[in-house]
Amino acid sequence: MTAPESMWRTRWRAARWSLALWLLSATLTGVATWFWFPGVHYRIDGGLQGLRMVSLVDFILGPVLFLVVYRPHKPARLLLLDLALLICVQIAAMVWGIWRVYSQRPVADVYMLDAFYPTVAADYQRHGVDPARLRRFSVQDPPLLYLRLGQGKALRHVVHVVMVEGLPIYTQTELWQALAGQPDDPLVLGRAACLSWLQHAGQPVAAELQKRFGAPLAAHDYAWFQGRYGKALLVFDKQERLQGSIRLAADPLPRSEKPHR
Repeated sequence: MTAPESMWRTRWRAARWSLALWLLSATLTGVATWFWFPGVHYRIDGGLQGLRMVSLVDFILGPVLFLVVYRPHKPARLLLLDLALLICVQIAAMVWGIWRVYSQRPVADVYMLDAFYPTVAADYQRHGVDPARLRRFSVQDPPLLYLRLGQGKALRHVVHVVMVEGLPIYTQTELWQALAGQPDDPLVLGRAACLSWLQHAGQPVAAELQKRFGAPLAAHDYAWFQGRYGKALLVFDKQERLQGSIRLAADPLPRSEKPHR
Protein backbone atom coordinates (compact mmCIF):
# COMPACT_ATOMS: atom_id res chain seq x y z
CA MET A 1 0.00 0.00 0.00
CA THR A 2 1.38 3.42 -0.95
CA ALA A 3 1.74 6.24 1.56
CA PRO A 4 -1.11 8.35 0.06
CA GLU A 5 -3.45 5.33 0.12
CA SER A 6 -2.52 4.60 3.71
CA MET A 7 -3.12 8.23 4.69
CA TRP A 8 -6.57 8.35 3.06
CA ARG A 9 -7.56 5.07 4.70
CA THR A 10 -6.50 6.48 8.06
CA ARG A 11 -8.55 9.62 7.40
CA TRP A 12 -11.63 7.59 6.51
CA ARG A 13 -11.31 5.55 9.70
CA ALA A 14 -10.95 8.74 11.72
CA ALA A 15 -13.98 10.32 9.98
CA ARG A 16 -16.33 7.45 10.85
CA TRP A 17 -17.77 9.32 13.84
CA SER A 18 -18.49 12.34 11.71
CA LEU A 19 -20.10 10.11 9.09
CA ALA A 20 -22.23 8.41 11.77
CA LEU A 21 -23.35 11.81 13.04
CA TRP A 22 -24.26 12.83 9.49
CA LEU A 23 -26.33 9.66 9.02
CA LEU A 24 -28.13 10.38 12.29
CA SER A 25 -28.79 13.95 11.20
CA ALA A 26 -30.13 12.89 7.80
CA THR A 27 -32.40 10.29 9.42
CA LEU A 28 -33.82 12.72 11.99
CA THR A 29 -34.35 15.39 9.35
CA GLY A 30 -36.04 12.89 7.05
CA VAL A 31 -38.47 11.76 9.74
CA ALA A 32 -39.17 15.35 10.84
CA THR A 33 -39.85 16.63 7.32
CA TRP A 34 -42.23 13.73 6.71
CA PHE A 35 -44.40 14.99 9.59
CA TRP A 36 -43.86 18.73 9.04
CA PHE A 37 -44.69 18.53 5.32
CA PRO A 38 -47.55 16.02 5.08
CA GLY A 39 -49.04 14.73 1.86
CA VAL A 40 -48.41 16.77 -1.24
CA HIS A 41 -46.22 19.24 0.67
CA TYR A 42 -43.38 16.75 0.98
CA ARG A 43 -42.70 16.50 -2.75
CA ILE A 44 -43.49 19.98 -4.04
CA ASP A 45 -43.56 22.36 -1.10
CA GLY A 46 -40.23 22.07 0.69
CA GLY A 47 -40.09 18.77 2.56
CA LEU A 48 -37.87 16.84 0.17
CA GLN A 49 -36.00 19.99 -0.82
CA GLY A 50 -35.30 20.83 2.83
CA LEU A 51 -34.04 17.32 3.49
CA ARG A 52 -31.65 17.57 0.56
CA MET A 53 -30.37 20.96 1.67
CA VAL A 54 -29.73 19.92 5.28
CA SER A 55 -28.12 16.62 4.29
CA LEU A 56 -25.82 18.21 1.71
CA VAL A 57 -24.67 21.07 3.94
CA ASP A 58 -24.14 18.77 6.90
CA PHE A 59 -22.22 16.26 4.75
CA ILE A 60 -19.88 18.97 3.45
CA LEU A 61 -19.31 20.50 6.89
CA GLY A 62 -18.97 17.06 8.48
CA PRO A 63 -17.26 14.08 6.83
CA VAL A 64 -15.90 15.99 3.81
CA LEU A 65 -14.41 18.81 5.87
CA PHE A 66 -12.97 16.27 8.30
CA LEU A 67 -11.21 14.43 5.47
CA VAL A 68 -9.68 17.69 4.26
CA VAL A 69 -8.53 18.96 7.66
CA TYR A 70 -7.45 15.72 9.35
CA ARG A 71 -3.69 15.17 9.57
CA PRO A 72 -2.69 11.84 11.17
CA HIS A 73 0.81 13.05 12.11
CA LYS A 74 -0.45 15.85 14.35
CA PRO A 75 -0.03 15.49 18.12
CA ALA A 76 -2.93 13.69 19.77
CA ARG A 77 -4.00 16.81 21.67
CA LEU A 78 -4.33 18.82 18.47
CA LEU A 79 -6.15 15.99 16.70
CA LEU A 80 -8.70 15.85 19.50
CA LEU A 81 -9.13 19.61 19.32
CA ASP A 82 -9.69 19.42 15.54
CA LEU A 83 -12.20 16.63 16.02
CA ALA A 84 -14.10 18.55 18.71
CA LEU A 85 -14.24 21.74 16.60
CA LEU A 86 -15.41 19.90 13.49
CA ILE A 87 -18.12 18.04 15.40
CA CYS A 88 -19.30 21.35 16.89
CA VAL A 89 -19.48 22.86 13.41
CA GLN A 90 -21.39 19.82 12.15
CA ILE A 91 -23.88 19.91 15.04
CA ALA A 92 -24.38 23.66 14.58
CA ALA A 93 -25.07 23.12 10.87
CA MET A 94 -27.50 20.31 11.70
CA VAL A 95 -29.41 22.41 14.24
CA TRP A 96 -29.54 25.41 11.91
CA GLY A 97 -30.74 23.27 9.01
CA ILE A 98 -33.48 21.56 10.99
CA TRP A 99 -34.66 24.88 12.42
CA ARG A 100 -34.67 26.39 8.93
CA VAL A 101 -36.78 23.56 7.56
CA TYR A 102 -39.12 23.73 10.57
CA SER A 103 -39.63 27.48 10.08
CA GLN A 104 -40.80 26.83 6.50
CA ARG A 105 -43.35 24.15 7.36
CA PRO A 106 -46.86 24.95 6.10
CA VAL A 107 -49.34 26.00 8.78
CA ALA A 108 -52.29 26.42 6.39
CA ASP A 109 -53.26 26.00 2.76
CA VAL A 110 -55.28 29.04 1.76
CA TYR A 111 -57.48 29.20 -1.33
CA MET A 112 -56.83 32.55 -3.01
CA LEU A 113 -58.55 33.32 -6.33
CA ASP A 114 -57.39 30.31 -8.34
CA ALA A 115 -55.66 27.71 -6.15
CA PHE A 116 -54.60 26.65 -2.68
CA TYR A 117 -51.33 28.25 -1.61
CA PRO A 118 -49.26 27.14 1.41
CA THR A 119 -48.48 29.71 4.09
CA VAL A 120 -45.92 29.53 6.90
CA ALA A 121 -46.09 30.67 10.50
CA ALA A 122 -43.80 33.66 9.97
CA ASP A 123 -46.24 35.02 7.35
CA TYR A 124 -48.79 35.51 10.13
CA GLN A 125 -46.58 36.22 13.13
CA ARG A 126 -44.90 39.24 11.57
CA HIS A 127 -48.36 40.82 11.26
CA GLY A 128 -49.51 39.91 14.77
CA VAL A 129 -51.77 37.01 13.78
CA ASP A 130 -51.66 33.77 15.76
CA PRO A 131 -51.42 30.84 13.29
CA ALA A 132 -53.16 28.58 15.84
CA ARG A 133 -56.43 30.35 15.00
CA LEU A 134 -56.37 28.72 11.57
CA ARG A 135 -57.20 25.32 13.05
CA ARG A 136 -60.74 26.44 13.85
CA PHE A 137 -61.59 26.28 10.15
CA SER A 138 -60.43 22.78 9.26
CA VAL A 139 -59.60 19.40 10.74
CA GLN A 140 -57.00 18.78 8.05
CA ASP A 141 -53.29 19.06 8.76
CA PRO A 142 -52.33 21.64 7.71
CA PRO A 143 -55.72 23.38 7.84
CA LEU A 144 -57.50 24.20 4.58
CA LEU A 145 -59.44 27.43 4.38
CA TYR A 146 -60.86 29.85 1.88
CA LEU A 147 -60.65 33.62 1.54
CA ARG A 148 -63.98 35.17 0.62
CA LEU A 149 -63.09 38.48 -0.98
CA GLY A 150 -66.61 39.74 -1.50
CA GLN A 151 -67.63 42.31 -4.09
CA GLY A 152 -68.02 46.02 -4.48
CA LYS A 153 -67.11 48.00 -1.35
CA ALA A 154 -65.87 44.93 0.50
CA LEU A 155 -63.49 44.04 -2.33
CA ARG A 156 -62.23 47.64 -2.57
CA HIS A 157 -61.47 47.56 1.16
CA VAL A 158 -59.44 44.37 0.75
CA VAL A 159 -57.47 45.90 -2.12
CA HIS A 160 -56.85 49.05 -0.06
CA VAL A 161 -55.51 47.06 2.87
CA VAL A 162 -53.19 45.07 0.60
CA MET A 163 -51.94 47.93 -1.56
CA VAL A 164 -51.83 50.81 0.93
CA GLU A 165 -51.26 49.17 4.30
CA GLY A 166 -49.11 46.34 2.95
CA LEU A 167 -51.01 43.63 4.87
CA PRO A 168 -50.97 40.29 2.96
CA ILE A 169 -54.42 39.20 1.97
CA TYR A 170 -54.21 35.84 3.75
CA THR A 171 -53.53 37.53 7.12
CA GLN A 172 -56.86 39.41 7.02
CA THR A 173 -58.74 37.24 9.48
CA GLU A 174 -62.18 38.62 8.60
CA LEU A 175 -61.85 36.93 5.19
CA TRP A 176 -61.20 33.44 6.55
CA GLN A 177 -63.90 30.87 5.89
CA ALA A 178 -64.25 27.11 6.01
CA LEU A 179 -64.52 25.24 2.71
CA ALA A 180 -68.21 25.81 2.00
CA GLY A 181 -68.47 28.36 -0.78
CA GLN A 182 -71.50 29.86 -2.48
CA PRO A 183 -72.31 28.89 -6.10
CA ASP A 184 -70.63 32.03 -7.46
CA ASP A 185 -67.49 31.82 -5.32
CA PRO A 186 -64.14 31.45 -7.11
CA LEU A 187 -63.56 28.25 -5.11
CA VAL A 188 -66.67 26.61 -6.57
CA LEU A 189 -65.98 27.95 -10.05
CA GLY A 190 -62.40 26.75 -9.76
CA ARG A 191 -63.58 23.23 -8.98
CA ALA A 192 -65.73 23.28 -12.10
CA ALA A 193 -62.71 24.40 -14.11
CA CYS A 194 -60.62 21.52 -12.70
CA LEU A 195 -63.29 18.99 -13.62
CA SER A 196 -63.57 20.44 -17.13
CA TRP A 197 -59.79 20.22 -17.54
CA LEU A 198 -59.79 16.59 -16.41
CA GLN A 199 -62.52 15.71 -18.90
CA HIS A 200 -60.67 17.29 -21.81
CA ALA A 201 -56.98 18.29 -21.68
CA GLY A 202 -56.15 16.32 -18.54
CA GLN A 203 -57.35 12.89 -19.59
CA PRO A 204 -54.11 11.06 -18.56
CA VAL A 205 -54.44 12.55 -15.08
CA ALA A 206 -58.14 11.65 -15.07
CA ALA A 207 -57.31 8.03 -15.90
CA GLU A 208 -54.85 7.87 -13.02
CA LEU A 209 -57.41 9.39 -10.64
CA GLN A 210 -60.06 6.88 -11.63
CA LYS A 211 -57.59 4.04 -11.20
CA ARG A 212 -56.52 5.28 -7.78
CA PHE A 213 -59.96 6.08 -6.35
CA GLY A 214 -62.11 3.67 -8.37
CA ALA A 215 -64.90 6.19 -8.88
CA PRO A 216 -66.19 8.46 -11.65
CA LEU A 217 -64.60 11.91 -11.86
CA ALA A 218 -67.85 13.59 -10.83
CA ALA A 219 -67.82 11.71 -7.52
CA HIS A 220 -65.13 14.06 -6.21
CA ASP A 221 -64.35 17.76 -6.10
CA TYR A 222 -61.00 19.14 -7.22
CA ALA A 223 -58.80 22.18 -6.71
CA TRP A 224 -55.37 23.29 -7.84
CA PHE A 225 -52.54 23.41 -5.33
CA GLN A 226 -49.58 25.67 -6.03
CA GLY A 227 -46.58 24.56 -3.97
CA ARG A 228 -43.25 26.31 -3.83
CA TYR A 229 -41.68 23.71 -6.13
CA GLY A 230 -44.54 22.49 -8.29
CA LYS A 231 -48.26 22.15 -8.82
CA ALA A 232 -50.74 19.43 -7.88
CA LEU A 233 -54.40 18.59 -8.06
CA LEU A 234 -56.18 18.09 -4.73
CA VAL A 235 -59.04 15.60 -4.53
CA PHE A 236 -61.95 16.10 -2.11
CA ASP A 237 -65.04 14.11 -1.33
CA LYS A 238 -68.43 15.82 -1.33
CA GLN A 239 -68.11 16.58 2.40
CA GLU A 240 -65.02 18.78 1.79
CA ARG A 241 -62.62 16.15 3.17
CA LEU A 242 -59.27 15.87 1.45
CA GLN A 243 -58.85 12.39 -0.06
CA GLY A 244 -55.50 12.74 -1.76
CA SER A 245 -53.57 14.53 -4.44
CA ILE A 246 -51.75 13.97 -7.68
CA ARG A 247 -48.66 15.85 -8.73
CA LEU A 248 -48.82 17.56 -12.13
CA ALA A 249 -45.80 17.38 -14.42
CA ALA A 250 -46.70 20.70 -16.06
CA ASP A 251 -48.92 23.68 -15.32
CA PRO A 252 -52.38 22.71 -16.61
CA LEU A 253 -53.35 26.25 -17.63
CA PRO A 254 -51.71 28.20 -20.45
CA ARG A 255 -50.34 31.48 -19.18
CA SER A 256 -52.94 33.47 -21.08
CA GLU A 257 -55.77 31.59 -19.31
CA LYS A 258 -54.50 32.08 -15.78
CA PRO A 259 -56.38 34.51 -13.58
CA HIS A 260 -54.36 37.58 -12.62
CA ARG A 261 -53.45 37.71 -8.93
